[in-house]
Amino acid sequence: MKKRIYLVIIMAITLIFSVILWTMFDGILPIENQRAWNLYLIAKLVSLALLVGISVYLLLKKEFFQNDVVLTLITVVFQLAPVLLRLALKGDSPKYALAAIISFLSITTYFIGFVLLDLSNDKIKKTKEENNNI
Repeated sequence: MKKRIYLVIIMAITLIFSVILWTMFDGILPIENQRAWNLYLIAKLVSLALLVGISVYLLLKKEFFQNDVVLTLITVVFQLAPVLLRLALKGDSPKYALAAIISFLSITTYFIGFVLLDLSNDKIKKTKEENNNI
């Protein structure tokens, strides 16, 4: 339980830092186009929802695996995607192609990491069950 609390604390700090960056970048890297702002807002809300969702998942989970640390790190790194999107969408002439590439790569990488962790959790559970039966 103690390890999970540490992970959730890390995610809470990341959440606070992410919101601070969001407000700080409004003045530094303004997004002038409404469509670009909507794309950025969707990406930011999805990344924050993932952060909160994974935190709740870790708190409610019965068993703790080392893969939970990796899941936390992947989710924390995923918080950089909206920052990269803001860099692509800033100003009067947003770069939609670059934003699409950033979105695709970040979502695909997160999904692949999540699936690989889930598969490895299944192998860990199977190995524990086999060791208990011996």
